[in-house]
Amino acid sequence: MTYTIEPLGDEALIISFLPADNPNIHKKARIFAETIKENPFVGFIEEVCSYHTVTLYFIPQFEKGNGPLCYIKNHIEQILATLSSIQKNQNHRKLQVPVCYDPRVGPDLESLAEQLGYSVEDVIQLHSSPLYEVRFIGFSPGFPFFSGLDQRLAFPRKATPRLKIAPGSVGIAGKQTGIYSLETPGGWNIIGKTPIELFNSKSPSPAFFRPGDLVKLIPLRFDEFIDWKGSRWQFEY
Repeated sequence: MTYTIEPLGDEALIISFLPADNPNIHKKARIFAETIKENPFVGFIEEVCSYHTVTLYFIPQFEKGNGPLCYIKNHIEQILATLSSIQKNQNHRKLQVPVCYDPRVGPDLESLAEQLGYSVEDVIQLHSSPLYEVRFIGFSPGFPFFSGLDQRLAFPRKATPRLKIAPGSVGIAGKQTGIYSLETPGGWNIIGKTPIELFNSKSPSPAFFRPGDLVKLIPLRFDEFIDWKGSRWQFEY
């Protein structure tokens, strides 16, 4: 296994797992992130896992004769040395998430279908068929980046981002798809919307999704979306 450890200012380190384009490299990054969270070093604050990197945030601790990063790197390298032997429980949550694919909540649905040469029904079928995996959470709190998008739907992000995108909006940007958790500016092509709340800052577990979740998107009619109550929806299956 190849990796690099680089400082990010004085209070963070980035561990990059290589090669970045290896389809299995994200699994190593996630196992490392979970392991270091379970076995933290002194001063550890949190870990942030992406496709092939893990960023560690910490309060620097000074030791006589050593710089503040020395003991952290030693701790990291001890974990990395045993990473291949660490067995993690891979019982991912399997979630069913309702999505309304309709131009009234997916303003780019029709134009994206036209530019790709598909009908709207084709786009809905192609987008709702895969079993997606949540690779990581970002760029805003609770925003899930899904892997597994049918590459026939890959489409560049918009040249001019919208100033406001509603929470729950389902979008495509390049070879990625995801769901906006909060109202933010954004340049993704919006093709639908989920009625569920993806982020609640007052909840003990604020984000609905977790890295590693397996997600099936279930098409919802517009009238069902408008009348959504949610109390009878079975999210896990």
